Amino acid sequence: MAFRDLFLQVMKTYLQAKREKFSKEQPVFQLVTKAIPQAIEKLPFIPKDHYIIKGSVGQGVWTDVCCSSVILSYCNASVKMSV
Repeated sequence: MAFRDLFLQVMKTYLQAKREKFSKEQPVFQLVTKAIPQAIEKLPFIPKDHYIIKGSVGQGVWTDVCCSSVILSYCNASVKMSV
């Protein structure tokens, strides 16, 4: 699935998912924490040995703003790109 489609799907489903019980089985959880980071990892200009790529929807409860992050692996600071 293309980036645009992944992000559109998150935008279409995230608010409804937040109204429901937090679950790792939710499709939007899988999109943000698995599909989007995997798509970013496949980009040829993102060397895996320099970056950590993660997605987050919260820890135990849905966060107000989900995000996908590209973090320099050798720095303590992280740069987050919010969805």
